Amino acid sequence: MIAYFIMGAPGETTEYREKLPEKIRDLGIDIPYFNVLTPLSDTDFYYQLLNDGVFKDDFWDDFARNPAKDYVIPSHRSVGEEEELQACIESYIDYFK
Repeated sequence: MIAYFIMGAPGETTEYREKLPEKIRDLGIDIPYFNVLTPLSDTDFYYQLLNDGVFKDDFWDDFARNPAKDYVIPSHRSVGEEEELQACIESYIDYFK
């Protein structure tokens, strides 16, 4: 069985992240895939971040008007939060090898 998990959602706790590998095993999932929540254009999550002032400008609108091949989506997380999330996912990958 294959399953996809989106990590980094608002409200996601350390306890949830610590228990997730065990829950995946308990569910009989053979191949878990982990992705990071990204504020995509025209989603409620993106508009919430704009409304909350996390993003000062509508970067998706700017990108649509002036696309760039090497565009990098700005993060709504701090550098520390990004590093912690990536380390967590890397530990999951090692766990399920």
